[in-house]
Amino acid sequence: MKTVDIRYKLAYYRNYLNSVLRDARSFLRKKPKAEDYKNIFIRKMFFDVTSTCNAKCVFCAYRKIENQPYYRHGVMSFDVFKKAIDQFTDMGGNDIGLTPVVGDPLLDPNLMDKIEYATGTGKIKKIYFYSNGILLYKNDIYKKLIDSGINNIEISTQGCDRKHFEKVYGVPLYDQFMSGLNSLLEYNRSKGEPVSISINFRPAQKPSEVLSSLDFTNKIKPFLSKKVGYTFMIDYDNWGDSVGKGDLIGVMKFKRKPLVKKVPCSRIFDAIVLFDGSVRLCAARINKNQFDDMVIGNINEDSLKNIFFSDKATDIRRKFTEGRHSSACAGCSLYVPAARSRLRDARLA
Repeated sequence: MKTVDIRYKLAYYRNYLNSVLRDARSFLRKKPKAEDYKNIFIRKMFFDVTSTCNAKCVFCAYRKIENQPYYRHGVMSFDVFKKAIDQFTDMGGNDIGLTPVVGDPLLDPNLMDKIEYATGTGKIKKIYFYSNGILLYKNDIYKKLIDSGINNIEISTQGCDRKHFEKVYGVPLYDQFMSGLNSLLEYNRSKGEPVSISINFRPAQKPSEVLSSLDFTNKIKPFLSKKVGYTFMIDYDNWGDSVGKGDLIGVMKFKRKPLVKKVPCSRIFDAIVLFDGSVRLCAARINKNQFDDMVIGNINEDSLKNIFFSDKATDIRRKFTEGRHSSACAGCSLYVPAARSRLRDARLA
């Protein structure tokens, strides 16, 4: 077995052990007080710029819910985006992510206008998003992104061969993906690497097979640098039990599901503006649809500040301490308890 594969396997067991230890610490920890979770300012804001995706990844809930009557597709209007940005920056926020909960930001036809507005405020210090990269080639969007002022782009992909890409991502679009990715890396290099790029592999193959593939060797490796790198997904969450054992393939393994959830999850101190202006706690995962019991308001009906500090937001966190979890949280294996230091730093005076 090659060294990179040994490290990959050891990382899985390290994560598993850390999860067990986290459960033990949480079990022994005193029950947190509900007032500890009031008046927490969300300094990073996420935007669900579109709720549609052009891939059908085996590790994601999207392919199971995209055609269900309860799932809503949509694209965020520029007006909703502008309103949210203006109110967020007025509150002192300066860090935004344009990654939908499920969906790909490159499917938003007005994505570049939104990035231009955010950078033009002079108040947003960091802008980033995840994408499957399938549309990077279209209309030279890879050039527009590099020139836009965005800070980070995270490309999520299977690996570097057509066969496994189609198995994991569920669409026959490998060639256009690789062409767009190679163009992105090449153009970024030609411009002096203004954008940090990370290629996040979610492979069915061993890491050594990805790294020894021809396309990695010829189209990615030449551009690796301090600002361009890659990672491998070690383990996969279950999307609140929406994704099961029969979905993962190859070397993919699930995260261990936490057994103790006394402390509110760190992710319910993040918020995402959905395409219609609704504001939802947790920008990471949904179960059946994004308009669930984690929605705490809508910026078309109230101010972002009032929504952030609303009784509904506090109530969701309080219920977590009582073991009454929201529908998307109950079986979720992505749970990470909120660190006290983070909450202390984020608390309003």
